[in-house]
Amino acid sequence: MTLLHRYFWRRLARNILLVSFVFVCLLFTLEFESEFSRSHGDDITILPVFILALLRVPGEYHDLLPLIFLLASLATFFRLVIDYEMIAARSGGQSRYKAAISTAFFAVFCGLGAILVLDPLVSLSGQYYQLLSTRDEAQTNQIFIGSDGQVWLRMIVNDRQAVIRASETDVGLTYRNVTIHSFDPEHRPYLRHDAETAELDENRLRLRNVKTWDVTGHGNVEAGALTRDEVVFETSTDRNEILLLLEPPTHKPVWTLWQLIRNLDKSGFSSIKHQVYLHSKLALPLHLSLMTILGSLVYQHPRRRLQVVVSVLTVLILGIGSFFLIDIVSTFGEHEVLPVLISTWLMPISLLIFSISFLLLLEGR
Repeated sequence: MTLLHRYFWRRLARNILLVSFVFVCLLFTLEFESEFSRSHGDDITILPVFILALLRVPGEYHDLLPLIFLLASLATFFRLVIDYEMIAARSGGQSRYKAAISTAFFAVFCGLGAILVLDPLVSLSGQYYQLLSTRDEAQTNQIFIGSDGQVWLRMIVNDRQAVIRASETDVGLTYRNVTIHSFDPEHRPYLRHDAETAELDENRLRLRNVKTWDVTGHGNVEAGALTRDEVVFETSTDRNEILLLLEPPTHKPVWTLWQLIRNLDKSGFSSIKHQVYLHSKLALPLHLSLMTILGSLVYQHPRRRLQVVVSVLTVLILGIGSFFLIDIVSTFGEHEVLPVLISTWLMPISLLIFSISFLLLLEGR
């Protein structure tokens, strides 16, 4: 790495920090206004709203990193052109291609740093935000996926709190080897149900081949056990609500998502959304390098100001279009229209190849 490359890196890093500061301020302002509007009651205090808005900023900032690198790269190369520094560098034998590729490598290192440092911060802030934002709400429904693939649910069954364990499920519709523990208003267990299968349909839980024990007595509970072919319970949730209760992928660091995906697959829940999120984060360095190269495509002749302005607008359109195109294609993976690897890796790689090819084309002129 030459001294000139380090100079480009410093200029790009300074612009990244400047653009990041502007985006963080804007994001915090928007989140603060949003949280304040969601608050209710006459005893609203600024500090809780401030903390909630602050916890939302890392996740929003992480999602906008490609746009931040696009604007920072564009500002860097635009300034180099306006100050005639790029002309001086090219007259000294430094091509625009080498300058763009060196800054793209810097973006790759920044992307790896975002995976290792920023992503855990995003997951931690998301967990704290969910904890603080729901602490005053009655949490009657919860779900947990064990490392062995077993599903644990807490919900209201027949107007009583109940804990449900199942060995596996069919995407939240049918549960197998089910055990239900029902609790009285004093949170003491009073009934246990064992069922071969349980089907959840529109707030009704239908158990088949059920055996029930009354566990409130002190005698032989097996003597009073009741066996039935089918039992139907009213529940406080349905399949869609259970899927929403699953831990979102943004609340897990990248290196722990592998285990969560395996647990979801073992239990029978779909892990497509988590797989798409995981591969999207792993492809982040390529995405950042793509935006950096696109920012370097600004016109290189400062005297032709109109062409420079047109090239800046063109780069912005290409960069923002690439950002949304990558995001749209990834949603195809979430809906299983495309395979996960294709929906997350194809567009960053193909657009990166296209941008490098276009950069070489401009260099040859």
